[in-house]
This record gives sequence, structure tokens and C-alpha cells, in this order.
Amino acid sequence: MSHFPLIIDIGARWSYKLSTIKQINKNFIYIGFEPDSIECNRLNKKFSKYKNIKFFQHAIGKVNKNKNKFYITKVPECSSLKKPIEYFIQNFNELNVVKLKKEIIISTITLKKFLSDYFFDTIAYLKLDTQGTELDILKGSGDLIKNTLIIESEFQLNNLYHNSNLFSAADIYLRNMGFTLWNIRSLAHHRINGLNHSYDCNFNFNFDNRNYLINKFDDSQVFWGDFIFINTRLFNNKQFFLKHLNDINNLESIYNISGIKNFLHQNAKVKKWI
Repeated sequence: MSHFPLIIDIGARWSYKLSTIKQINKNFIYIGFEPDSIECNRLNKKFSKYKNIKFFQHAIGKVNKNKNKFYITKVPECSSLKKPIEYFIQNFNELNVVKLKKEIIISTITLKKFLSDYFFDTIAYLKLDTQGTELDILKGSGDLIKNTLIIESEFQLNNLYHNSNLFSAADIYLRNMGFTLWNIRSLAHHRINGLNHSYDCNFNFNFDNRNYLINKFDDSQVFWGDFIFINTRLFNNKQFFLKHLNDINNLESIYNISGIKNFLHQNAKVKKWI
């Protein structure tokens, strides 16, 4: 079992999560999954001098299955195990990025199966961005999820792909697994073709009774967002918190999660855990 935080990045194209790491030579283990062989090879070559970083050409799914349809889209990062809905491609601004280019057959493996040969008992940070299959991946991970500290995931709020895993179902599942929604990092909106931003309204953010307003076009529909969940045992269970205190501190030196770390430390002080 490693004493370094384990970071799992599922849908690792462009190595986005690595680009946000403060110091890449810090003590952590990073495993990225990218089913595109060309992109996976490029990433391994780019980070080849770092022994703690490795990318695998796997599609992570709900079950271990040899034959799955995989839908390659106009913009590769929008490819998915779910088929894009043609209506939105044809009729919504900028959504032609999910236009279907071709279908291929790939295998899927669960995260639980992949990690079964390794001696990890905790995932410190799990990032998901797989265009509508995020909940499937969580369900295929079994009890690994209960011992995950922080989850960052894109979820669709309205279907852009057929039978997408929507945020509403994922939120219920994660709460039942002991997580709470911590933050919403972004929300993506798109308009039907033919509109010219004719309606706008204020979008209100409230922080400790301080309001922040931005202008938003009210004729656009929300499709997806990026969400942060944290394991509730980090602030409800003293033993669990103390066990993973070093993981949280180490994560803060890797990613910008100072807000989560500060909250957990203050909560522990209030409860006289530390």
C-alpha cells in the first residue's frame, strides 16, 4: 500500500488535471485512462520522465466487457460509449462538436478490476469526464468509492447523448455512498439556432450573504457542468479524518484544494479532533 496520494483521471485527454498540478515532482501517484491509443501514447511520451505518472489505454465502464460500441465524434474529446443525440447536433449552436464521425468496437474494464492487482485502499482524488458514463463508472467501482476522498466529475444535466448518466441520478447515488456536493465549478449553456441573445437576466451567486451577479442569456439551455463531491466521513468521522489527514494535506500541495482543506481543518478544531 502506497503512502502517497492516489489520483485517478478517467478521460485524461490533454492531461488537463496534470496541467493544474502545482509541482509535478511532488509525491503522488497519478493514473490516467484514455481509450484513444494515439492520445494515450502521446501522454505517456510527454510525461515519460516521471515514474509516478502513467496513462493506460482503457475505457473504464460499469462492467468488464469485450465488445462495446464507442462513438467517435467530430471533436475527439466528445467521443463516448453513449451515442450523441442528432437533434442537438443539428439545431443547437456549437453542439456540432458531438457530431458522429464513426463507430468502433472497444472493451471496457471496471476501475475495481483494474486496481485489483494494486495495493491501494484509498483514492485521494478521482476525476471523471467521459461524456455521459460517469455514473456507470462509479457503480462499477464498488466499495472503492466509499474510500475515495474527493470526486471531481462532469455530469450532464440534460441529455446530450442517448441514455446519458444525468447529474440527478449521480447526486443521489453519491449521497447514498456517503458524499455531499461541495461545489459547482462550471455550467455549460447552449442556444437553439436562430436566436440572437434577445433575452438576458442576472445569474446570482451568494457567499455568506454577499451577492455576486453576472449577466446570463436566458434563452440558453444548461447541458452539463463540473461538480465537486467530498466524502462526508472527512468531517463526520474523527477516525476517518485522522487516517486521511496526511492525504488531504498532501493533496493541497498538489492541487488547489485549499478551501476544502481549510474547512476540514477548522471543522476538526471545532470538534476538538486536532
